[in-house]
Amino acid sequence: MSRSFSRNHLRRFKCHWGQGGDPVGKAVYQARPDYVWDMNVNVVAINLNIDGSWGEAFGEPYQLNGPGTATIKASNHASDNAVEARITLQAVTGPTVNGVQRGRKFMELGLSQQAQVAAQHGDYNHHTPPKRARCVVEDGQVHWDALSDASLPFACDEDGYHLDITRDDQVVDFYQFHFEDNPKVPATKHFVYPLYGGTQVDYFSVIMWFWDYLIVGSKDPRVVAGDDHWTERAEFGWTFNGSGPIDAAGAWHKEGATGVFVDHEKFNDIIDGTRLPGAATNLYEAWRTAWQWYWEDQ
Repeated sequence: MSRSFSRNHLRRFKCHWGQGGDPVGKAVYQARPDYVWDMNVNVVAINLNIDGSWGEAFGEPYQLNGPGTATIKASNHASDNAVEARITLQAVTGPTVNGVQRGRKFMELGLSQQAQVAAQHGDYNHHTPPKRARCVVEDGQVHWDALSDASLPFACDEDGYHLDITRDDQVVDFYQFHFEDNPKVPATKHFVYPLYGGTQVDYFSVIMWFWDYLIVGSKDPRVVAGDDHWTERAEFGWTFNGSGPIDAAGAWHKEGATGVFVDHEKFNDIIDGTRLPGAATNLYEAWRTAWQWYWEDQ
């Protein structure tokens, strides 16, 4: 079986090959009436058990070191996780030619996490005028959220996060991808601001949005073009809200919206060829090396 696409007189075009796993596809390009170029493509299917995937939140945020401290941890659950998710790779299937599946050895899959810090600041309402200490990463941008030694765009290079297929006959059926996370986020730099009479913070605003993607890409140097070749195959979203007021004794208190919440109980299946979006500086590195706060009016 084969599938064919053709375009005329364009510099570039995209092909969506469908489910894959069986066909050898052909892309045909006519640069001019007397010149036609084509390429055969091994269309490899990435089959996931979406129905069997799951994600769960254990939202029990707390003031990490008790009253008088500024860090909120997402969960105090016994598992030490605020969120967990699992998704199983059913099979990676390439077109069979002369009894051998082709194209599988070029496949690389893994979990990529991106996050946006929607709020990370402390409000000093009893200061005149009311002031705010805002972290530099509350910047309106979506960032990579990966371990410092991870190979971006992957969140981690360890087993369960990253699968590099190196042989066409490599057995990867029922490989399980999983991730766990439990963010801990300082809401302000100074619980009691050292200037202007030593004003204590009155309110923590900590809100983070997370997107975890199972991505797939080809290592074949004939088809790789820069860093834009990573395709979303599944997606899982969740939110951490650690906001709340601080009482006179320095204790943080939950509000109605405080907690950890998953967008869905399963991964979203993505089969339309959506590319993994780019992202700003890795949050892990931004927090570790550029711990900068702005002191500003509310």
